[in-house]
Amino acid sequence: MDVGPEVADGPDALGPLAIRILNEGLRPFMVRWHTDLRAFEAQSNAPSDESGWPRRAEFDADLQRVQGELAIYVEMLAKLAGVKS
Repeated sequence: MDVGPEVADGPDALGPLAIRILNEGLRPFMVRWHTDLRAFEAQSNAPSDESGWPRRAEFDADLQRVQGELAIYVEMLAKLAGVKS
């Protein structure tokens, strides 16, 4: 078994896949919605209650879309882990 930093390189490495998941899958969604929700919370004085947020339905729909797109990464992680789906 090879050990050392060189095992993080290549198509079967977890590190590059984790970076892709964060940068391509999660970050755009989080940046968009976190900013909008924080603005709503700042003006509504209800920082822990999104139920009155006018964009809640749009957020939920976008979250479902992102979850679907992340499914490909779940398959990649399963392959790296040797798990059959």
